[in-house]
Amino acid sequence: MLFNVTRAVNFILDDRKSRYFRAIKLFELHVAICLANGYPRTSRMAASQDNSLPSPVVVRVSQRKMYNARMFATIKLMEHLEQRVKEEWGTISADILTWDPEWTKLFDKKFVRCGGFSRARYLPHVVDYDIELWEAKRKAKKVAQLIDFSLRFEPDATKPKQIGGITMARTIVAESNYFDVGCTERTLETYWKKFEPVAAFLPLIFLKKYPALPLRLSKTKFAEKLLARLDDRDTLLSFFAEYNATVARLKARGYGLRSLAGFPASEIAFDPLPQEVLEAVQGYTA
Repeated sequence: MLFNVTRAVNFILDDRKSRYFRAIKLFELHVAICLANGYPRTSRMAASQDNSLPSPVVVRVSQRKMYNARMFATIKLMEHLEQRVKEEWGTISADILTWDPEWTKLFDKKFVRCGGFSRARYLPHVVDYDIELWEAKRKAKKVAQLIDFSLRFEPDATKPKQIGGITMARTIVAESNYFDVGCTERTLETYWKKFEPVAAFLPLIFLKKYPALPLRLSKTKFAEKLLARLDDRDTLLSFFAEYNATVARLKARGYGLRSLAGFPASEIAFDPLPQEVLEAVQGYTA
């Protein structure tokens, strides 16, 4: 399936929408970044042709895995509301739950539409889902280091062909002890193809530590933590603005990534590359 990141971001920030629906969409966004599986072909062609067009950020993701993410988040939020009802009423029953409008909307418009009890029976175990996401995070972190190199690279006017793009980044990062990715250039190329559409998010998540990794379903207080992330609007706005700033800087390095419409690009400071990496750059030949 195609996951529209731009549409998801606008929905998450729309206070007119249900707080719980927006929380589900936030978890879906975090999962889509981790489980990205490349561009749809038309998006890649458009991105390479004209970066000035206001096209949305779109990524290909497994439909089954995204449905699972939506169902898991829905169930966790329903359980959160059930606990709230139990504390308020001292007991819980189907009749009492139907009096809670947020629980009812979650049940009717998310749980049932995602397949209801028949689909819930076939959900993977939460631990297995967490492990799958952990494996994806491990790969995404290596792509974050590719982007980190390009962001910190300063072109040399005497070598105009060396702009610090993805090809150069793969070679330097794969061979550098500083980045210590522990894999070959070919493996990095494979990972890059998967995460390219959302690559500008990755250094913000793994290096700047924005809270945008999927929460672990097997841990306690999932719903409370997810809602806290949603309610921290300043952090969300900063995250999306810094994404645009990252995209803008990467365009000068030859990347064809899409920005999020409606968000100004904030200023970001980048540390210079260490001497050992600069020496590798000096010896680099395309």
